[in-house]
Amino acid sequence: MEAKLFLDILRTYLPEETIVELTSRLEQKCSTEVTLKQHLNEVNELLKPVPPPKWKMPALYVLIVLHFILVCGIISSFFVLPFFAPWFVALPIMLFIWFFSTSKNIECKMTNLENKWRKDLGMKQIGGFVGYYFKKPILRTWNRIFKS
Repeated sequence: MEAKLFLDILRTYLPEETIVELTSRLEQKCSTEVTLKQHLNEVNELLKPVPPPKWKMPALYVLIVLHFILVCGIISSFFVLPFFAPWFVALPIMLFIWFFSTSKNIECKMTNLENKWRKDLGMKQIGGFVGYYFKKPILRTWNRIFKS
């Protein structure tokens, strides 16, 4: 119980990496003091990273596929909508789609969730879904074809 209190106090003043380094160094230097050493051992056990649940990796792939389907649906609706709706309905919806798709100020909740899960799994985070899964591969392929 005291170890959790000690860890909470340390977390208010220091980042996680510094706490790990500090407690391991204190544990090495304070070998004569049994109670402090016991507390530091407990703190080190609390600081060990918890492995992510096994469901997170498949869930991440499902999220990416659903996000991909959603983005493709929105892009296709932008081009199909004018042919199936009157102009006074299609135009505002197309403007909304354009604004939502090109705005840097709007955060996509699905991308935020993907980044959170990627961080939990120890993977690199992405800046944006369209840039990472659409734009980068297209540019890489374009450069490979025409630069060679």
